Amino acid sequence: MVTCLSPVRVIARAPHAHLFPVRELPYLLRMSERRADRENSARLAGHGLEAETRPGARPGAMVAFGLFRDPRMLALILAAVVLRVWSILALSGDLRIRDPILDGLHYLTLATRLSEGGGWPAEPHFFTPLYPLVLSLIFRVAPPSPLIAQIFQGVLGLAALGFLVAAARRDLGERAAWAVGILLVLCGPVLGMESQLLTESLLLFLTAVALYLWPRPDRRAATHLAFGIVCGLLTVGRAIFLLLPIAALLQLWRERRRAGSSGRPAPATTPSAAGAQKRRPEPARAAPMFAAHALAAPTRRLHRSALVALGVLATLLPLVIHQTRATGRLEFLTVNGGVNLYFGNHPGARGIFSVPPEIDLNMDYTAARSASILAGRDLNLAQSDRFWRDRALVFMREHPTRALWLLGRKALLYLSPREVPQIEDFQVLKGIALPLRLAFVDFRWILPLAALGLIVGLRSRQTRLAPWLLLALVGWISTLIFFATGRYRVSVLPGFLAPASLGAVALFEMVRARRARAIALIIPAVVILQLVLPGYPVQKAQAFDAYQLAIRQGRHGETVAALESYRRAAQLWPADGDAWHGMGVCLSRMGRLQEAAEAFRKAAEMLPRSAPTHYGLALVYIQLGDDARALAELQTAVRLNPYDTDMRNNLAVALYRTGHTQEAVEEWRRVLRMNPADSSARQNLEGLGLRP
Repeated sequence: MVTCLSPVRVIARAPHAHLFPVRELPYLLRMSERRADRENSARLAGHGLEAETRPGARPGAMVAFGLFRDPRMLALILAAVVLRVWSILALSGDLRIRDPILDGLHYLTLATRLSEGGGWPAEPHFFTPLYPLVLSLIFRVAPPSPLIAQIFQGVLGLAALGFLVAAARRDLGERAAWAVGILLVLCGPVLGMESQLLTESLLLFLTAVALYLWPRPDRRAATHLAFGIVCGLLTVGRAIFLLLPIAALLQLWRERRRAGSSGRPAPATTPSAAGAQKRRPEPARAAPMFAAHALAAPTRRLHRSALVALGVLATLLPLVIHQTRATGRLEFLTVNGGVNLYFGNHPGARGIFSVPPEIDLNMDYTAARSASILAGRDLNLAQSDRFWRDRALVFMREHPTRALWLLGRKALLYLSPREVPQIEDFQVLKGIALPLRLAFVDFRWILPLAALGLIVGLRSRQTRLAPWLLLALVGWISTLIFFATGRYRVSVLPGFLAPASLGAVALFEMVRARRARAIALIIPAVVILQLVLPGYPVQKAQAFDAYQLAIRQGRHGETVAALESYRRAAQLWPADGDAWHGMGVCLSRMGRLQEAAEAFRKAAEMLPRSAPTHYGLALVYIQLGDDARALAELQTAVRLNPYDTDMRNNLAVALYRTGHTQEAVEEWRRVLRMNPADSSARQNLEGLGLRP
């Protein structure tokens, strides 16, 4: 093993070392230490090795910014810019990107409102307020649109690249840092996520900053405070990231305890033994000095830990105040944890994002109305969130075997080589945009490299993998609690890139050394790993994408195109009742009432608890003049959703037309009790000469 001379020995061998004054010794120690580091790095580079960062050395801002003077870093940034500009141009005309729905539509609407000075809504936050707040700041200087959001997220991706390379250079070494950068630039899922109006790109940037600021015993107090602030922002973005500062503090205490148990480092030896003896403290004076140091160390640990906690709490405070005011009780985070828990833990769940039949996500994206129907009373957002949380916990208690099976399946799905879709489907976008196909690195590449790199990293004491692996662990815990989706894995991707970079470097060394036997063992291991891990129903995901495209086309008045997309969804997944429902809506708009009635009937067979489906079928029967069937479907729809006044109004009309006048009057009056401003019910009662 190649080693370098210690700084003390270098000074001792310097000519006329005995002539230097004692006060110049610290300066000479620093100079010789730096010279020794340079010589050591040169020797190791000649042997194909890397010098480890000296313990106690701080990377500092100058080292990070020095990366941008490196031609390799400039080449990485240039490649990232080209891919992002190309991807924006390739996807800008696609309706999936131009017209966001569900989460994306909410973020765009709220960010536009904030940018125009509209202020926050009075109700509690269901989605994270962080992403629309950041977007609103961008929309103050640029027109609100998905294109502007794409450009902004591309800039965030470039910034994340810089922070990750700097952090990897400090923790993993020079070559591994460049491997992290290359893998990130060529990572298709990251590039594809930047085209979506979703919070993942912002969270990825914040996790990169958190890794760069990760607290260590030798770092400044301001760094600990900044790390706490970044972790607080991450927690506002997604509650599960509250585990990250907790894990960082535990690791920090462990490192300090390990350093304390190994004893204080010996004082630096001077060139003159007599001078060292002269400056050595007397035993009577040394005891209180060491005692003071022993007392100061725990105090310093508490001080740094308190700064991290202070940063987290200060960042969370505005959210806590808003949520508490809006709900009337102490709420710390967004009120969507319960419904997300139920999405991943209900009788029909399979470990991925699956909407239970009792929730109509398109008409009720917060699931508050669905919870109110099942509870038999009107629930607000916070109450509905607790309702779904309790429902998920009841399922897990009553079906422990099924819950354990789901837990194991989600644990494996987290490592799936494919990007498990939630709302967006990366595979579809990849087929549309060539730059996403050129950015070929995905989990099929990252996972085997990470497995190899984990072995290399654990065997090598020169790497600091713990922060990166803790980030991946946080994502794994989130998957176990809720459900597996490639979308949530993007924000913790650096936790996989670090060991993957070590694996890439190790694989390169194997190829260069022509170690054919090792490579021959790795290839079948990778194939087996890819085959063992579970997947997801690809055709169902494609059907869901076609269904969402049809919704967008219908919103733009493209009824014929929407009908074809609904038909394609039904062909890909014939059991998709939502696709048949959409076909019924399009056919009724086109005046093809008999076909519309048939489509709605098929949808009602697959979605017997869908009030909108029964209501749509009833409206078609009314147009066909079949009042008896219309009345039966309206009664079913109102029973499933008793809070919709439009359904009750039409039910009253059907009752009146079938000769049930008294029941119709009672229904209209019930509508007015629910909504006193309803003009239709009031006019109908006045037309009968009755008081509302």
